[in-house]
Amino acid sequence: MADAALRLQAAFASIHSIDPSVASVIAPVQLSSALTEAGVPFVFVGQLAGVFHGQILRAESVDLAVDLDPRFARSVSQVLTAVGAVPRGVAVRPEFAFDAALIRAVPCVALRVGGAAVNLVTSVRGVGEFAQIREQSEVVALESLSYRVLSRSGYETAIRTRLP
Repeated sequence: MADAALRLQAAFASIHSIDPSVASVIAPVQLSSALTEAGVPFVFVGQLAGVFHGQILRAESVDLAVDLDPRFARSVSQVLTAVGAVPRGVAVRPEFAFDAALIRAVPCVALRVGGAAVNLVTSVRGVGEFAQIREQSEVVALESLSYRVLSRSGYETAIRTRLP
């Protein structure tokens, strides 16, 4: 279990920052901690899962598969607003806040949290919707919290499915 925690810390450290003046690892950790504390189920997928499983790459974004069942959508929108997440690539007003209906309406929400790019997704090609993603994930304890990371086989399936 200690090895898994070290691999997750290394994955967090690999995150590429949009804004090099900001410590890019802080915002994703705050976001994932806030989601965990709010009781929102999520799984790290994408490049961060790849780094966790030993891929030598720098994660350009933090990809989180999130359970957007109506029970959790409001909590997700509140957490995003609380951590200062904003949509990536568009100008927003200072009073911008996420709406649960908006979050549930799209399959991927591209965000900027601090200096990091974060993508919230509801499915992973080749793996399935959130329930299947969760089934193909493993629990990693890091400090006082537990996180889920897509399993190596789930990650490899997703990669193979994306290839032409």
